[in-house]
Amino acid sequence: ISVAVAYFAATNEQVTSFLSQVLPYTIILFIVIFIIGFIFKIVKKGSKDWGLTVAIIGLILILVVRLQSEYYDFLKALPISSDNFIIIVLIIAFLSLLYAAYRRGGERPAN
Repeated sequence: ISVAVAYFAATNEQVTSFLSQVLPYTIILFIVIFIIGFIFKIVKKGSKDWGLTVAIIGLILILVVRLQSEYYDFLKALPISSDNFIIIVLIIAFLSLLYAAYRRGGERPAN
């Protein structure tokens, strides 16, 4: 499938423009689905993969900081200012990161 899409994208300008319009939204969709799946995995009992938790929360922190200027129009509809909302999200993510790192540090490796 990817070879066929690549062929049509290379030979047809309309396909290229369509893909460049649609791909950012599909990437956001996949990120949201991944985050929802991750949250369900964390909430589910018996899940103690704190290393994965630390990595995912770190990636969320990087994404929020990197993409904050691109979502100002979306955040203007919130009852609080966009800067305060981003700060709240970063504080929650950072505290979650510290908790996950603390939990990971308390585990003993299996011999």
